[in-house]
Amino acid sequence: MKVTFYNSIPTLPSTWVRCERRIMVRLRRYKVENTPFFITTQTYRNQKFFLNKDRAEIVIDYIYRAKEKMIDFLLAFVVMPEHLHLLIVPKSKYSISQIMLFIKKGSSRVIHIKENTNGHLWGKRFFDRGIRSEKELVETIQYIHNNPIKEGLTKERKDYLFSSANSRWTTDLELYFDRVE
Repeated sequence: MKVTFYNSIPTLPSTWVRCERRIMVRLRRYKVENTPFFITTQTYRNQKFFLNKDRAEIVIDYIYRAKEKMIDFLLAFVVMPEHLHLLIVPKSKYSISQIMLFIKKGSSRVIHIKENTNGHLWGKRFFDRGIRSEKELVETIQYIHNNPIKEGLTKERKDYLFSSANSRWTTDLELYFDRVE
């Protein structure tokens, strides 16, 4: 596959998909090793599944399970009532799609078993963006950690239980910056 660059942004061939009487372009994902990616995914029909503490903690458990085998650096995350933000550097042999499948499928399975339910928990798609500078990295971390404040869930970002800003959770942020310098 040939990659072309436009204003230093890689562009890849796309595929056309028909979606509810309109045609949408589904861009192919690109991978650049050792690059942080900001990922956002939503719950099915934006339902607030993760107001439930146990469900949110299951998602976080699967983020850390993915970190053990698929993620080089976990830089930031927040589990909001109806969406998830992640900032990660994937291991070279894993794609973002594989990581998201692992987190979404695994957390759904455990939640359904614990609650004796079935059905959709996550939306089908996710969105990702490669981070290109240290400034953009810092801004993205601030955006992730400030998301619960913006949504009125807490007054201090460190108080939100389902965010890497909370001292309950560890990240690889310092390790990542030490490696980059």
